[in-house]
Amino acid sequence: MGSSKSRGRKKQRTHKSSSGPTPPRSAPLPAQPAPKVRGGWLTAMLIFIAVYAVFTAVLLIIWHRDPGLSGVQMPILWAAAVITALLEIGSAVAMWFWKKWGLYLFVATTLAAIGFGLVVYPSPLVAFHGIIPLGLLGMILTNQKKLPLFK
Repeated sequence: MGSSKSRGRKKQRTHKSSSGPTPPRSAPLPAQPAPKVRGGWLTAMLIFIAVYAVFTAVLLIIWHRDPGLSGVQMPILWAAAVITALLEIGSAVAMWFWKKWGLYLFVATTLAAIGFGLVVYPSPLVAFHGIIPLGLLGMILTNQKKLPLFK
């Protein structure tokens, strides 16, 4: 049947025991929160906001009320356009990382751009073009119930 050698091996331990006492079992890990899923619509909207910010800055520089702006006013117009675009792009990046202050920054920047647009653009209707992405973002966040995910 079997040799005495094989019977002896069956009785041997397969691993060495540690020299010290076994450590106590730690408490169970807390449940991990569900991962945040951005989804296609919100991803597309955040990319649209970044592209739209550049479009708005270019529109602000090209199509302003007074084509004969003096040398002093033109740098102010450029600075306002660039700052507005950078703030909107920054808010889109912050919203990409689920930061609530990114939402607040986007709303504040949009309202500031509307106010600035009322002064610069020839038509008041053009000044309110920033309402479109703000409304779409609000609709996406509320319909998909993603607003509570922002911290």
